[in-house]
Amino acid sequence: MKKVVLLFIVAIMFVGCSDQPKQWRIGVSQCSEDIWRDKLNSELIVGSYMSDSVSLEFLSAEDSDQLQIEQIRHFIHERVDLLIVAPNSAEKLTAVIDSAYNLGIPVILFDRKTNSEKYTAFMGADNYLVGKTMGELIGEEMGGQGTLVEITGLKGSSSAIERHRGFTEAIAAYPNIRLISSELGDWTQKSGEEAMKTVIANETDIDCVFGHNDRLALGARKVALEHGINNIRYYGVDALSTPGGGVEAVKNGDLVATYIYPTQGMDLMRLALKILRGEKFERVNLLQSAIIDDTDADIMLLQDKELQRRSEDLEVIHAKLGLYFSQINVQQKIIIVCVIVIFIIILLIVLVLLLVR
Repeated sequence: MKKVVLLFIVAIMFVGCSDQPKQWRIGVSQCSEDIWRDKLNSELIVGSYMSDSVSLEFLSAEDSDQLQIEQIRHFIHERVDLLIVAPNSAEKLTAVIDSAYNLGIPVILFDRKTNSEKYTAFMGADNYLVGKTMGELIGEEMGGQGTLVEITGLKGSSSAIERHRGFTEAIAAYPNIRLISSELGDWTQKSGEEAMKTVIANETDIDCVFGHNDRLALGARKVALEHGINNIRYYGVDALSTPGGGVEAVKNGDLVATYIYPTQGMDLMRLALKILRGEKFERVNLLQSAIIDDTDADIMLLQDKELQRRSEDLEVIHAKLGLYFSQINVQQKIIIVCVIVIFIIILLIVLVLLLVR
């Protein structure tokens, strides 16, 4: 009789626990912290709502190669099920990312690449095309002549290397445009300011500035205005619709145009889930983009505002659903305990009756 009771209890507990899904742990290694990457992280979190079996851990290297190497080693030591990496430097991050891949951890490179083919998938825009498109636009709007300054992204990052290559190749088609400087920045507005100080110390006759992102271009503009230079046209990349972002800068006339560099965190999460589930996926996923100027900046701001509102609504709904299912889970456990107790009571009553007889 005791064996029957124990088997019954174990069976009920097994039924109560057997529906728990496998938890996949995804490590996200960001090269830096900024508005663009904050947006990406938020989209990844919303994208994780598509599955109740994903947990995310975010780490930022704050533009440090060594720190990012250590953080990736942490993810390897923790044996995460999948790694998403935006490498700070193509060359210096190659070895540690290769080691994760060699250990069987799927690796998605996002936004930037390494010097190796050891990755599971890549997602990002075509940075060569970004630079080439902006070079063609600027060359055309300059009328094929004038002076031009380029402020690049972080030295060694694949996005900066590819944007510079595309941009200079496009500008080469305009022999009367003089590229007077390609100053090094590190994606921050402050570095754009420092780069522009170096430029205007030697040359003040500047028609256009192209920053590898909007913050670089806006930093250059700030310094130029402080020095009384107010006739330069500025172009950037990213086109964030957040306050102070590139789209608002275009609307305000601070930038002539910017190029959308999409985040698409939800698509990135869909790709990660396909890999984890063993489903078919594309190894190279190039994100589509477009130029934003004063003709469509207002529309972009309205669209982003609506998307943000829907995202916030989704987070509220997810939180409420989490609370609801948590309560359901507690109720199920209480019911199981009650069933066990009732069964034991009935069994004891039957045993007492048998003993009385």
